[in-house]
Amino acid sequence: MSTVLALRKILENGGRVLIFPEGTRTFKAIEKSTVGSTNSKRLGKLKDGAAWLAMKTNAKILPIWVEGTDKVLPNNKFPLPRLWRRMTISFGHPFLVRGNTRQEATLEISQSLLALTDEKR
Repeated sequence: MSTVLALRKILENGGRVLIFPEGTRTFKAIEKSTVGSTNSKRLGKLKDGAAWLAMKTNAKILPIWVEGTDKVLPNNKFPLPRLWRRMTISFGHPFLVRGNTRQEATLEISQSLLALTDEKR
């Protein structure tokens, strides 16, 4: 059974899953970034698996913006956690995707993530 189908089964049975729709941390994907917020935060191109799952199962999306992971756990030869560095996590409001296509639903998810960067902390 493929991973996506296993996740679909979990969601259809009322479970919850955590998906990182970029597939990587943004500091790696920034050159591929096509979407930005009004305060210059960037989001890498999202894969459409989360949108597909939400459309097929009517699962709600809870957008979560995580910033600073590259400072806490750098991607280098010596990946020692730097626990004294600051990382920020912002939670949005759960929503059902309204898009009729994977692309539309993925755009909704992107916009909900970027909206979290525009909120005052």
